[in-house]
Amino acid sequence: MGVDLFFIISGFIMMYTSRNKFGNAGAPREFIIRRLLRIVPPYWFFTTLMVIATLTMASHLDTAIFTPGHALLSYFFIPHLDPLNAHKINPILGVGWTLIYEMFFYCAFSVALFWKPQVGLSALLVFFGALFAAASQGLFSPALNILWSNSIMFCFLLGILVYLMLDKKESIPLSHAVLLSAFGLTSILAAHIFGLETLRIFRTGMPALIIFVLLYRLPMRFLPGLGLMVLVGDASYTLYLSHPFTLEVAKLILNRVPYLQLWPTVYIVVYALASALATTATAVVFYLACEKPVASYLQRKIVKRQV
Repeated sequence: MGVDLFFIISGFIMMYTSRNKFGNAGAPREFIIRRLLRIVPPYWFFTTLMVIATLTMASHLDTAIFTPGHALLSYFFIPHLDPLNAHKINPILGVGWTLIYEMFFYCAFSVALFWKPQVGLSALLVFFGALFAAASQGLFSPALNILWSNSIMFCFLLGILVYLMLDKKESIPLSHAVLLSAFGLTSILAAHIFGLETLRIFRTGMPALIIFVLLYRLPMRFLPGLGLMVLVGDASYTLYLSHPFTLEVAKLILNRVPYLQLWPTVYIVVYALASALATTATAVVFYLACEKPVASYLQRKIVKRQV
């Protein structure tokens, strides 16, 4: 459900940051350039780490394999079948499958920016629906059929829906929050009645919608440790990309601790705590030392020159 929630947030944030840019000349170009500069450098860095790992430690990996085509398509977010699993579109950095969807969202949303909101968003809804229907019938390549027949992509539209329910672009009125939650619950019930509960949009997408709405209603500005939470949130993209590597290091270290594996429950608790701390700390350090300064530099040098 974390990915469903992520896609909802993605649709919400794209609308929030581009709300006044629909129909403006240059808006689609500016949007796509900013998104590429934000997403691509960290992804390429960690993808390169995975390529190196597959070339130097192939015997220790069972989730990824190197082939030139697989690596090249992975770098450019092009949907293709996983060489180890023909039923998935995992790139060589496995967690990157969500970024293939994100790139699709970016491209589709940038096209919608050419028109006024009513036209652009309506076209976006029709476009997603048409792709889903066609892919469900197997009308595209195997990789694209897998990509577009997964109803998780509609979570992006749910995020746009939540934004449209905002009052003065600040908060979701209680009445609208109740309406959105009722919409989610009704959809789940209807899917069960009509035998559609296997579709991910109903199984985990609608529950994620309800969670997002409820969390958005919470007054979080007075929570203790809010600054740290915001910092971890800022570093969340790096956290997502880097955590597979940090987890492997944590396992290697813990497996060398004498006698720890004799108590499985203790090992699990220690591993969970150590992993949470290690992955978060690694992500924050990388974000502050690398991701943030690189992103700021590229935005200054490229966006101002190109847009």
